[in-house]
Amino acid sequence: MEYNLKKHIDFLLENACPSIRYLVHRDILKTPTDKLFMIELQVEILRQSNVQKHLSVQNPDGWFGHELHGIDGMDCHINGLLSLGFETDSPYIQKAITALTTPEIASQHKNWFHGGEALDADGRGGNRAVSADILSWVKYPEGYPLLSDEISLAFEHLSAVLNYTSVDDFSIKGKNKRYYKPNAFAHVR
Repeated sequence: MEYNLKKHIDFLLENACPSIRYLVHRDILKTPTDKLFMIELQVEILRQSNVQKHLSVQNPDGWFGHELHGIDGMDCHINGLLSLGFETDSPYIQKAITALTTPEIASQHKNWFHGGEALDADGRGGNRAVSADILSWVKYPEGYPLLSDEISLAFEHLSAVLNYTSVDDFSIKGKNKRYYKPNAFAHVR
């Protein structure tokens, strides 16, 4: 049986919620986002209950939720909105990014997660990696120090793992779990 992509696309465009219709147009059909019907879809998306749930937890200063990472974290809410069809230049997203990149605002919130600093110290993807991840989703300039540092670290780790021949090269098997060796990534710094 032959797969009929056009049939599935047509079905979604006729029956799906505004978010999915918008994403099909933008990401599959490559419809410009400045077309009138795309702008109208953005207005419909803004009224969706799942979008309103995310927006309801944005603080006046732009920070989303109560923490950096997790179910009520900045990463969860920004990713949720982007996945629902928000554009990176949305005022809600831009205000959140300003909050994330402004220390005076970010420090007023739980801009860290449990264990994040320890993971950062060992180059394993802690608070800095989560923040850089968020910035990458919104296409923040790669020259921003936090983002460029994390990109460099990722490439250093990628180069290092090419030298591993076994999981035992960087971890130890415990009774029920496997643990990273101390300084497992020290050689990449």
